[in-house]
Amino acid sequence: MFKKFIFLFTFIFVQVIWADELVIITTISSSKKRFVINQGTNSHIVPNQTRAFSTDTISLMCYAIETSADHSLWEVQDQNATVPFLKNQFVLMHTNLMDERTQKHLYVESEKIRKLKESGELLFEDFDYETNQMGLYHLAKRPNWIIRGGLGHTFYDSLSSADASQQTTKSQVNLEGLYSKRAFNYRFDFGFGFRWDQEAEEIKDEDLVIPIRRFMLIGEISYHADKMKSTLNNFYFGAGTGVGKTSMEVDQYHFKGLSYLFPYLKIGLLSHIQQRLYLVTELSVENLISNTTVEETGEKQTSSNVNGKFSVGLRF
Repeated sequence: MFKKFIFLFTFIFVQVIWADELVIITTISSSKKRFVINQGTNSHIVPNQTRAFSTDTISLMCYAIETSADHSLWEVQDQNATVPFLKNQFVLMHTNLMDERTQKHLYVESEKIRKLKESGELLFEDFDYETNQMGLYHLAKRPNWIIRGGLGHTFYDSLSSADASQQTTKSQVNLEGLYSKRAFNYRFDFGFGFRWDQEAEEIKDEDLVIPIRRFMLIGEISYHADKMKSTLNNFYFGAGTGVGKTSMEVDQYHFKGLSYLFPYLKIGLLSHIQQRLYLVTELSVENLISNTTVEETGEKQTSSNVNGKFSVGLRF
């Protein structure tokens, strides 16, 4: 009887000890999906094993991919999640997945993530890698800055005072800067900022190039589609408007007035680079109306352009 008691006590003791093992994160992949720990086959780890890794604030389910004698490579099970640990950080590896404390902690954390996702407040890519804290997830409503540069071409041009027989072409270079913030839920964001245009109007019959300058305030709304599978990239669609000053010079005459963007429509792709940095690629079409006055004569004229534009920039 005594021997059976000793055996049972030893078995329970070993199970408790092996329920939590302190391991070191020796390497983390650039994708933040895989990591290496300082235990391998010598510690009874084999490929396809499932383990929970945790700190005081977060737990993560992972499975082993490759093992050596003293090291093993692990990958997160949830494709939307990323490794929240730091290189050389000590974490707990739970070898007994039926451990009640571990299961309770995993349940609480998963419920927290589920509720945040359902409310549209949580974006996985916004995890703060530096603080490594579950409670410091950046919410989807945090603001972003967007800088874009674009090249445009006019497909349709109408000018109230121009000769209909004149052949003209217009091309544009522009720079935009916006402050963007998500609202309502994680799919929509609103941006406000400025746009600077440098346009060249070429009149072929007269071999003349007219420089046109604009500075406008712009506002836009964008709708974000789902993330592409196994990436943090997504397409988005948007519309916007703007108003600002325009000026140009033709010979000795000076034209000044107001320009209106109403509307412009766009489709774009957000490509994740690292942490909070994204590459922005956009195609857009816009209706641009300008009302100008010749300062020397007081003559008024109205132009209406339909432009196509390709833009590249950064969101951070």
